Amino acid sequence: MKMELNYKIKANFWKKNGNIYRNNTKLIFDDNKNDCIGTVIMLNPGDAKPLEGLDVINEHSEIYGSHKDPTLGFVATWVIEAYKGNKSLCGYIAIVNLCDIRDTNSNNLPQEPSKTSSMIIEEIPQKTPWVWIAWGGAAKQFNNLREDVLKSCKDKLIIGIENKSFMHPIEISTKGKKQEMIEKIIKVSK
Repeated sequence: MKMELNYKIKANFWKKNGNIYRNNTKLIFDDNKNDCIGTVIMLNPGDAKPLEGLDVINEHSEIYGSHKDPTLGFVATWVIEAYKGNKSLCGYIAIVNLCDIRDTNSNNLPQEPSKTSSMIIEEIPQKTPWVWIAWGGAAKQFNNLREDVLKSCKDKLIIGIENKSFMHPIEISTKGKKQEMIEKIIKVSK
């Protein structure tokens, strides 16, 4: 029996210098946009697109509403499964990226990150109960930023770290680590 995935994605999209950007992303459960139940930090938006499609994005647009892409689908599925039977799932997961450029090929990302660790930390809601580090290992030019962000998160409850690696949700799925991640989310959401 397939589990009902009842969530929405809200995000801000815009275009600048030929690139499409996305930030202010939330996975919203039970229409609650006010209570943060966790944060996931990833590399970049990848294949994300607005509900209306890519053609509606321009230099001045700020578009909210996003398709359910595969990566955010994994995150939502595992959070829903973790909350099943334990606690009411009501609130949102903040999605923060090291780079806001939408591109499925990490080799196309800039060689110098445009964000600093303090900018990324500012995007994490203050009352987030946990931070899932899910940025994977691609785009080595972001390694120093990754280290700085991790140091800056020392006061947060961090999940998703295994043997000093930070697996992307798709990598977690393909390596058979899904249940492990669900159990980590269960543990921190009680």
